[in-house]
Amino acid sequence: MLVSSYRVTPRFGRLTRWLPLLAVWIASATYVGARLDRGWFPLDEGALGHSAERVLAGELPHRDFDDAYTGGLARFDAVVFEVLGTRLSSLRLAMFAVFLLWVPAVYYVATRFANPLPASVVTLLCVVWSIPTYPAAMPSWYNLFFAIFGAAALMRYTETHRARWVFAAGIAGGLSIAIKIVGIYYVGAAFLFFAFLEHQQAASPQAPGRRSLDAGRANRSYAVVLAGASLAFVIGLAWLVRAVPGPSKVVQFVLPGALLVMTLSVAEWRDPGGESVVRRVGRLATMAAPFVAGVALPLVVFAIPYLQSGSAGQLLDGVFIQPAKRLQFTMVPPAPLHTVGAAVAWVLVFVPAARSDGSSPWPSRAIATTFALVLGYLAALSVHGGRPYVAVWLVVCYVVPSVVLAGCAMLLVRRPSGAGAEGRRACLWLMLCLTALCSLVQVPYAGPLYILYFAPIAILAVLGVVAAPHDPGASLGSRATLVAGFFLVYGLTAVAPGHVSVWDGGYRGPDTFATVPLRIARTGLVSSPQFAERYEQVVALIDGHSGAGSYIYAAPDCPEVYFLSQRRNPSGTLFDFLDDAREHDARVIRSLDARHVTAVAINTFPMFSHPIDARLADTLRARYPDSAVVDNFIVRWSAAPR
Repeated sequence: MLVSSYRVTPRFGRLTRWLPLLAVWIASATYVGARLDRGWFPLDEGALGHSAERVLAGELPHRDFDDAYTGGLARFDAVVFEVLGTRLSSLRLAMFAVFLLWVPAVYYVATRFANPLPASVVTLLCVVWSIPTYPAAMPSWYNLFFAIFGAAALMRYTETHRARWVFAAGIAGGLSIAIKIVGIYYVGAAFLFFAFLEHQQAASPQAPGRRSLDAGRANRSYAVVLAGASLAFVIGLAWLVRAVPGPSKVVQFVLPGALLVMTLSVAEWRDPGGESVVRRVGRLATMAAPFVAGVALPLVVFAIPYLQSGSAGQLLDGVFIQPAKRLQFTMVPPAPLHTVGAAVAWVLVFVPAARSDGSSPWPSRAIATTFALVLGYLAALSVHGGRPYVAVWLVVCYVVPSVVLAGCAMLLVRRPSGAGAEGRRACLWLMLCLTALCSLVQVPYAGPLYILYFAPIAILAVLGVVAAPHDPGASLGSRATLVAGFFLVYGLTAVAPGHVSVWDGGYRGPDTFATVPLRIARTGLVSSPQFAERYEQVVALIDGHSGAGSYIYAAPDCPEVYFLSQRRNPSGTLFDFLDDAREHDARVIRSLDARHVTAVAINTFPMFSHPIDARLADTLRARYPDSAVVDNFIVRWSAAPR
């Protein structure tokens, strides 16, 4: 059973609690550690490495070069390079260290809903559906880690009521934002959590305004204010996704948040407090104050160099204004709306299993056996690709609206009962909020891989919903066990091998993506033969036609060339679409002259930006007449420095 009863004597209680965690921690470390050098995507890690190297040289993100993220990760990675060496594998080792701290946090959150043994299984499921598929040290992984760290701290607060845990959760939020601005979604989820806690306190029998309620004098002015704030929240979500094409964005990105605030408003209207708006808002502010302080602390520390150098405006522009340009170049909508039928599969997970009248166990056993056979057959088909593989991914795509809908309905329909019921409801609410808002990491790029950046949060939310109707320690039946087992097997065989290919309608297994050691000094990774041959040749050409540590020009969207060739960038541009288009070509030519560039690498198929225009291409051809073509790169050089 996914959540089974367990009874132990006090002598073995601590051992029973920690042995499952130790086992899953060792298994996770072994499984992920063995894959830590896999899944190299040059553009991503080139940007990470090049940014960190520029920070090591004394530059600041956004002031001296265009960082694609907030800038905190580049500064952290610079420290990693200084300590572990300037290699891409060093960045992965640093992320792996944070991952090892994250696993116990996932386990802790899971134990708020399940006993240690099933919690360890769910923890392993979260691990499989996270970094093994793509273990590059991307900022979104850190956002995921900090969201779980923060969730664990907030859940601990529901047990201890000590403000230091709220402050710790705020620290996690501030660090997440400093890494990548999408950390603000975690912060938004935390505020929804505080609103839920405040309502619990206002509606409790011990609330100061309870006498007014008992006398029939309910004060619904706060409910009106909350309804207005909820409407503004939904409008904000709609504005956020306004540029994403297709109606599916409403189901995936707006509906979950709308369900959350609707649940808050309905609960408040149905069970209002008897206190004034001012008093309740004050209580909410008092509750959230340590969190706000925690968020602010790392952000203030992060901003100090910008304040000292008078470049705070450039930081704000780089973090809040420039990312809007990505909407023109990096847009991938979620699964089309005509696939919404896949969400029906979640009904089998959230609707309690059919039970007999007690006279015979056979009806439930028959259902469980049928369910097991169907899942087993689907697993066998899906690992070989084709429509079953895509069908499973479509089901995964609808986990967010499905689990939020199920969870909100459960919170509205079921009244709290029993010791600790309010705390369990608060923990479930927190995971629903995190699932709905952290899934916005897919805006505006909802590629299949981006599901993994919040999948562990959704898995924990599913566990919370499945466990909610049951008393702690009660058995949930075989249905949840089979679903967990299915997604664990599917994750191990069709996701974690290192490649996710969904929307093209097929699946290419790991055997078709042979890996070879990447013979470039600054990597320490393995690569596909195509990538390895391409970049080894490009680096060799640059080495042959430019001096060590000199400047080259590589564009568009290929910062990895600078990092891999150990050459310097004559501009502050990593991705051309972030650069100012006015007089772009003239600036490039001036930088080539000023830095005495002797070699250039032109990417003819950039992933995001437009290819270089014909005028600049002609100028480069005239200045650098000798050339060689390597896959999508044209490397040009001149006979002597200019």
